[in-house]
Amino acid sequence: MGGNHLSSNSDLTRTESVICGASAGLITRFVVAPLDLIKIRLQLNRHASFFPLISQIAKKEGLGSFWKGNAPAELLYVVYSGVQFSTLRLVNQFLSEEFGVRNEQVKQVLAGGVAGSTATFVSYPLDFLRTRGAANIGRRPPLSTSIRQIYAHSGIAGFYHGCSATVISVFPYMAIFFGTYSYLRESAKTEMASQYGSMFTASSLASVVSKAAVYPLDTIRKRVQVHGSRARRDALNAGYGHQYSHNFFRAGVQIVSREGLRGLYRGLLVSLAKAWPGSFMSIMVFEATLSVIRPSPSDGCGQI
Repeated sequence: MGGNHLSSNSDLTRTESVICGASAGLITRFVVAPLDLIKIRLQLNRHASFFPLISQIAKKEGLGSFWKGNAPAELLYVVYSGVQFSTLRLVNQFLSEEFGVRNEQVKQVLAGGVAGSTATFVSYPLDFLRTRGAANIGRRPPLSTSIRQIYAHSGIAGFYHGCSATVISVFPYMAIFFGTYSYLRESAKTEMASQYGSMFTASSLASVVSKAAVYPLDTIRKRVQVHGSRARRDALNAGYGHQYSHNFFRAGVQIVSREGLRGLYRGLLVSLAKAWPGSFMSIMVFEATLSVIRPSPSDGCGQI
Protein backbone atom coordinates (compact mmCIF):
# COMPACT_ATOMS: atom_id res chain seq x y z
CA MET A 1 0.00 0.00 0.00
CA GLY A 2 2.62 2.47 -1.07
CA GLY A 3 2.35 5.98 -2.37
CA ASN A 4 -0.39 8.58 -2.29
CA HIS A 5 -2.76 7.80 -5.14
CA LEU A 6 -4.90 10.84 -4.34
CA SER A 7 -2.11 13.21 -5.34
CA SER A 8 -2.36 15.17 -8.58
CA ASN A 9 0.48 13.23 -10.20
CA SER A 10 -1.12 9.83 -9.58
CA ASP A 11 -1.29 7.42 -12.54
CA LEU A 12 -4.79 6.16 -11.65
CA THR A 13 -7.16 5.47 -14.52
CA ARG A 14 -10.77 6.62 -14.48
CA THR A 15 -12.01 3.04 -14.02
CA GLU A 16 -9.66 2.44 -11.11
CA SER A 17 -10.80 5.67 -9.45
CA VAL A 18 -14.46 4.66 -9.70
CA ILE A 19 -13.95 1.07 -8.50
CA CYS A 20 -11.68 2.03 -5.60
CA GLY A 21 -13.91 4.94 -4.60
CA ALA A 22 -17.10 2.87 -4.66
CA SER A 23 -15.47 0.10 -2.59
CA ALA A 24 -14.25 2.65 -0.05
CA GLY A 25 -17.73 4.13 0.28
CA LEU A 26 -19.47 0.77 0.66
CA ILE A 27 -17.30 -0.53 3.51
CA THR A 28 -16.84 2.78 5.31
CA ARG A 29 -20.56 3.53 5.41
CA PHE A 30 -21.49 0.26 7.09
CA VAL A 31 -18.95 0.79 9.86
CA VAL A 32 -19.83 4.42 10.66
CA ALA A 33 -23.63 4.12 10.20
CA PRO A 34 -24.51 4.02 13.96
CA LEU A 35 -22.47 7.15 14.72
CA ASP A 36 -24.01 8.90 11.75
CA LEU A 37 -27.54 8.19 12.97
CA ILE A 38 -26.73 9.45 16.47
CA LYS A 39 -25.13 12.59 15.03
CA ILE A 40 -28.23 13.36 12.93
CA ARG A 41 -30.55 12.85 15.91
CA LEU A 42 -28.43 15.20 18.03
CA GLN A 43 -28.39 17.82 15.28
CA LEU A 44 -32.17 17.71 14.96
CA ASN A 45 -33.18 17.54 18.63
CA ARG A 46 -31.69 20.07 21.03
CA HIS A 47 -33.06 18.20 24.06
CA ALA A 48 -31.18 14.97 23.31
CA SER A 49 -27.84 13.97 24.84
CA PHE A 50 -25.41 11.28 23.74
CA PHE A 51 -25.69 8.33 26.15
CA PRO A 52 -29.42 8.69 26.98
CA LEU A 53 -30.08 8.89 23.23
CA ILE A 54 -28.19 5.64 22.59
CA SER A 55 -30.15 3.89 25.33
CA GLN A 56 -33.44 5.29 24.10
CA ILE A 57 -32.83 4.18 20.51
CA ALA A 58 -31.76 0.68 21.58
CA LYS A 59 -34.77 0.17 23.88
CA LYS A 60 -37.51 1.75 21.77
CA GLU A 61 -36.32 1.03 18.26
CA GLY A 62 -34.00 -1.97 18.60
CA LEU A 63 -30.32 -2.42 17.81
CA GLY A 64 -31.04 -2.71 14.11
CA SER A 65 -32.33 0.86 14.12
CA PHE A 66 -28.74 2.13 14.43
CA TRP A 67 -28.56 1.28 10.74
CA LYS A 68 -31.90 2.98 10.05
CA GLY A 69 -31.90 4.62 6.63
CA ASN A 70 -28.76 2.66 5.75
CA ALA A 71 -30.04 1.23 2.44
CA PRO A 72 -30.05 4.62 0.69
CA ALA A 73 -26.97 5.58 2.69
CA GLU A 74 -25.00 2.60 1.34
CA LEU A 75 -25.97 3.58 -2.19
CA LEU A 76 -25.17 7.18 -1.29
CA TYR A 77 -21.64 6.37 -0.16
CA VAL A 78 -20.96 4.12 -3.15
CA VAL A 79 -22.18 6.72 -5.66
CA TYR A 80 -20.68 9.67 -3.77
CA SER A 81 -17.24 8.11 -3.30
CA GLY A 82 -17.07 6.79 -6.84
CA VAL A 83 -17.94 10.18 -8.33
CA GLN A 84 -15.79 12.10 -5.84
CA PHE A 85 -12.54 10.21 -6.37
CA SER A 86 -12.92 10.04 -10.16
CA THR A 87 -13.76 13.77 -10.33
CA LEU A 88 -10.79 14.57 -8.08
CA ARG A 89 -8.51 12.87 -10.57
CA LEU A 90 -10.05 14.63 -13.59
CA VAL A 91 -9.97 18.12 -12.03
CA ASN A 92 -6.37 17.66 -10.86
CA GLN A 93 -5.38 16.73 -14.41
CA PHE A 94 -7.34 19.65 -15.85
CA LEU A 95 -5.71 22.18 -13.51
CA SER A 96 -2.26 20.87 -14.38
CA GLU A 97 -2.70 20.57 -18.13
CA GLU A 98 -5.00 23.49 -18.96
CA PHE A 99 -4.01 26.09 -16.36
CA GLY A 100 -0.49 24.97 -15.55
CA VAL A 101 -1.11 24.94 -11.78
CA ARG A 102 1.95 23.46 -10.09
CA ASN A 103 1.32 23.93 -6.38
CA GLU A 104 -0.01 20.64 -5.03
CA GLN A 105 -2.03 22.14 -2.18
CA VAL A 106 -3.73 24.68 -4.46
CA LYS A 107 -4.72 21.92 -6.87
CA GLN A 108 -6.03 19.72 -4.08
CA VAL A 109 -8.09 22.52 -2.52
CA LEU A 110 -9.76 23.39 -5.83
CA ALA A 111 -10.11 19.79 -7.01
CA GLY A 112 -11.41 18.66 -3.62
CA GLY A 113 -14.10 21.35 -3.54
CA VAL A 114 -15.26 20.66 -7.09
CA ALA A 115 -15.17 16.88 -6.58
CA GLY A 116 -17.19 17.11 -3.37
CA SER A 117 -19.78 19.42 -4.90
CA THR A 118 -20.17 17.27 -8.02
CA ALA A 119 -20.51 14.06 -6.02
CA THR A 120 -23.00 15.76 -3.70
CA PHE A 121 -25.27 16.88 -6.51
CA VAL A 122 -25.21 13.50 -8.23
CA SER A 123 -25.95 11.54 -5.04
CA TYR A 124 -28.16 14.10 -3.27
CA PRO A 125 -31.52 12.26 -3.54
CA LEU A 126 -29.93 9.36 -1.65
CA ASP A 127 -28.59 11.72 1.00
CA PHE A 128 -32.07 13.23 1.36
CA LEU A 129 -33.67 9.80 1.82
CA ARG A 130 -30.90 8.79 4.26
CA THR A 131 -31.50 11.85 6.45
CA ARG A 132 -35.27 11.36 6.46
CA GLY A 133 -34.83 7.69 7.33
CA ALA A 134 -32.46 8.42 10.21
CA ALA A 135 -34.67 11.24 11.52
CA ASN A 136 -37.84 9.18 11.59
CA ILE A 137 -38.60 8.00 15.14
CA GLY A 138 -40.35 4.71 15.75
CA ARG A 139 -41.57 2.41 13.00
CA ARG A 140 -40.20 3.61 9.69
CA PRO A 141 -42.08 3.24 6.41
CA PRO A 142 -40.52 1.17 3.62
CA LEU A 143 -38.11 3.06 1.39
CA SER A 144 -40.42 2.63 -1.59
CA THR A 145 -43.27 4.26 0.39
CA SER A 146 -41.10 7.25 1.31
CA ILE A 147 -40.09 7.68 -2.33
CA ARG A 148 -43.70 7.60 -3.50
CA GLN A 149 -44.81 10.06 -0.84
CA ILE A 150 -42.05 12.57 -1.63
CA TYR A 151 -42.68 12.32 -5.37
CA ALA A 152 -46.45 12.68 -4.96
CA HIS A 153 -46.03 15.73 -2.73
CA SER A 154 -43.23 17.60 -4.52
CA GLY A 155 -42.24 15.74 -7.67
CA ILE A 156 -38.59 15.27 -8.65
CA ALA A 157 -37.71 18.59 -7.02
CA GLY A 158 -38.71 17.09 -3.66
CA PHE A 159 -35.65 14.83 -3.72
CA TYR A 160 -33.43 17.92 -4.00
CA HIS A 161 -34.97 19.70 -1.02
CA GLY A 162 -32.06 21.50 0.71
CA CYS A 163 -29.57 20.66 -2.06
CA SER A 164 -28.19 24.20 -2.30
CA ALA A 165 -27.55 24.21 1.45
CA THR A 166 -25.71 20.91 1.15
CA VAL A 167 -23.47 22.08 -1.69
CA ILE A 168 -22.67 25.26 0.26
CA SER A 169 -21.41 23.15 3.16
CA VAL A 170 -19.69 20.42 1.14
CA PHE A 171 -17.50 22.59 -1.10
CA PRO A 172 -15.44 24.17 1.72
CA TYR A 173 -15.42 20.92 3.68
CA MET A 174 -13.88 18.86 0.90
CA ALA A 175 -11.59 21.71 -0.19
CA ILE A 176 -10.19 21.98 3.34
CA PHE A 177 -9.98 18.20 3.73
CA PHE A 178 -8.04 17.44 0.55
CA GLY A 179 -5.83 20.51 0.90
CA THR A 180 -4.97 19.64 4.49
CA TYR A 181 -4.57 15.92 3.71
CA SER A 182 -2.18 16.67 0.86
CA TYR A 183 -0.07 18.99 2.99
CA LEU A 184 0.06 16.65 5.98
CA ARG A 185 0.72 13.57 3.87
CA GLU A 186 3.70 15.22 2.22
CA SER A 187 4.98 16.46 5.61
CA ALA A 188 4.46 13.14 7.38
CA LYS A 189 6.15 10.95 4.79
CA THR A 190 9.55 12.43 5.59
CA GLU A 191 9.08 11.69 9.29
CA MET A 192 7.34 8.31 9.15
CA ALA A 193 8.75 5.21 7.52
CA SER A 194 5.27 3.66 7.37
CA GLN A 195 2.86 4.67 4.62
CA TYR A 196 0.14 3.43 6.94
CA GLY A 197 1.28 5.83 9.66
CA SER A 198 1.43 8.88 7.40
CA MET A 199 -1.97 8.03 5.90
CA PHE A 200 -3.54 7.66 9.36
CA THR A 201 -2.04 10.90 10.67
CA ALA A 202 -2.91 12.96 7.61
CA SER A 203 -6.48 11.67 7.16
CA SER A 204 -7.31 11.92 10.88
CA LEU A 205 -6.09 15.50 11.31
CA ALA A 206 -7.53 16.62 7.97
CA SER A 207 -10.97 15.22 8.81
CA VAL A 208 -11.05 16.87 12.26
CA VAL A 209 -9.93 20.26 10.91
CA SER A 210 -12.33 20.27 7.96
CA LYS A 211 -15.32 18.93 9.90
CA ALA A 212 -14.93 21.41 12.76
CA ALA A 213 -14.51 24.30 10.31
CA VAL A 214 -17.80 23.76 8.46
CA TYR A 215 -19.90 21.89 11.03
CA PRO A 216 -22.43 24.71 11.57
CA LEU A 217 -23.25 24.56 7.85
CA ASP A 218 -23.89 20.83 8.16
CA THR A 219 -26.25 21.35 11.09
CA ILE A 220 -28.22 23.96 9.17
CA ARG A 221 -28.59 21.76 6.12
CA LYS A 222 -29.88 18.87 8.25
CA ARG A 223 -32.54 21.15 9.74
CA VAL A 224 -33.49 22.39 6.27
CA GLN A 225 -33.77 18.84 4.94
CA VAL A 226 -36.07 17.68 7.73
CA HIS A 227 -37.76 20.84 9.02
CA GLY A 228 -38.01 23.07 5.96
CA SER A 229 -41.34 24.61 4.99
CA ARG A 230 -41.77 22.07 2.19
CA ALA A 231 -41.32 19.26 4.69
CA ARG A 232 -43.75 20.50 7.36
CA ARG A 233 -45.65 17.25 7.75
CA ASP A 234 -42.49 15.13 7.90
CA ALA A 235 -40.90 17.44 10.47
CA LEU A 236 -43.87 17.26 12.80
CA ASN A 237 -44.20 13.48 12.39
CA ALA A 238 -40.54 13.08 13.30
CA GLY A 239 -41.27 14.68 16.66
CA TYR A 240 -38.67 17.42 16.57
CA GLY A 241 -41.01 20.28 17.37
CA HIS A 242 -39.83 23.52 15.77
CA GLN A 243 -40.15 24.06 12.07
CA TYR A 244 -37.32 25.83 10.29
CA SER A 245 -37.24 27.94 7.17
CA HIS A 246 -36.48 26.40 3.79
CA ASN A 247 -34.00 29.24 3.28
CA PHE A 248 -30.51 28.17 4.36
CA PHE A 249 -29.39 31.47 5.89
CA ARG A 250 -32.73 32.19 7.58
CA ALA A 251 -32.71 28.70 9.12
CA GLY A 252 -29.26 29.43 10.55
CA VAL A 253 -30.53 32.63 12.17
CA GLN A 254 -33.49 30.74 13.65
CA ILE A 255 -31.24 28.12 15.20
CA VAL A 256 -28.99 30.74 16.83
CA SER A 257 -31.97 32.76 18.11
CA ARG A 258 -33.60 29.69 19.69
CA GLU A 259 -30.55 27.74 20.89
CA GLY A 260 -27.61 30.13 20.77
CA LEU A 261 -24.37 29.44 18.92
CA ARG A 262 -24.12 26.08 20.66
CA GLY A 263 -27.10 24.96 18.61
CA LEU A 264 -24.97 25.06 15.47
CA TYR A 265 -22.49 22.63 17.04
CA ARG A 266 -24.90 20.01 18.37
CA GLY A 267 -23.43 16.55 17.81
CA LEU A 268 -19.97 17.90 16.90
CA LEU A 269 -18.04 15.47 19.13
CA VAL A 270 -19.96 12.51 17.71
CA SER A 271 -19.34 13.82 14.21
CA LEU A 272 -15.61 14.12 14.87
CA ALA A 273 -15.57 10.63 16.39
CA LYS A 274 -17.12 9.40 13.14
CA ALA A 275 -15.11 11.59 10.79
CA TRP A 276 -11.53 10.61 11.56
CA PRO A 277 -11.90 6.80 11.44
CA GLY A 278 -14.29 7.16 8.51
CA SER A 279 -11.83 9.27 6.51
CA PHE A 280 -8.92 6.97 7.31
CA MET A 281 -10.89 3.84 6.46
CA SER A 282 -12.13 5.35 3.21
CA ILE A 283 -8.61 6.19 2.03
CA MET A 284 -7.18 2.90 3.32
CA VAL A 285 -9.85 0.84 1.51
CA PHE A 286 -9.30 2.97 -1.60
CA GLU A 287 -5.58 2.14 -1.58
CA ALA A 288 -6.16 -1.51 -0.62
CA THR A 289 -8.67 -2.00 -3.44
CA LEU A 290 -6.16 -0.57 -5.88
CA SER A 291 -3.53 -3.04 -4.65
CA VAL A 292 -5.98 -5.87 -5.41
CA ILE A 293 -7.04 -4.78 -8.90
CA ARG A 294 -3.57 -3.59 -9.89
CA PRO A 295 -0.90 -5.58 -8.00
CA SER A 296 2.57 -4.42 -8.93
CA PRO A 297 5.88 -4.90 -7.10
CA SER A 298 7.09 -1.54 -8.39
CA ASP A 299 4.04 0.16 -6.92
CA GLY A 300 4.85 -1.16 -3.46
CA CYS A 301 1.33 -2.53 -3.02
CA GLY A 302 0.89 -4.69 0.00
CA GLN A 303 3.78 -3.07 1.79
CA ILE A 304 3.11 -0.95 4.83
